[in-house]
Amino acid sequence: TCALPIYGSFARAAQACFITQSALTRSIQALEASLECVLFERTRTGVEVTELGRLVLRHAMALDTASHALVRELRVARGLDA
Repeated sequence: TCALPIYGSFARAAQACFITQSALTRSIQALEASLECVLFERTRTGVEVTELGRLVLRHAMALDTASHALVRELRVARGLDA
């Protein structure tokens, strides 16, 4: 989903992620249904992130950062990295 705000269209974001546009659309629709909110406003010229979408994106980015930090710490704790 993070590519969608960057590219501003489902087609360009899907291409950048090496998936089909329909797969990206289904993923976003499933996420919106799961969260019971609209994350992206669809327009004739593309898509724009809604206020709720920005909130979700901010938390998703924080979770991604925390996940990478956890993996690094686990590798260090196991002696795989210094």
